[in-house]
Amino acid sequence: VVLGKQLDGIWHTAIVAYGDEFFFGGEGISSCPPVGC
Repeated sequence: VVLGKQLDGIWHTAIVAYGDEFFFGGEGISSCPPVGC
């Protein structure tokens, strides 16, 4: 329950900076080319 609503899942949250896409996964923070993950 987040913000009073139940969410089924948040599948992918990332930011693009310095020409790479950074995201948090099972092994910590990872990066790859944008839209290449």
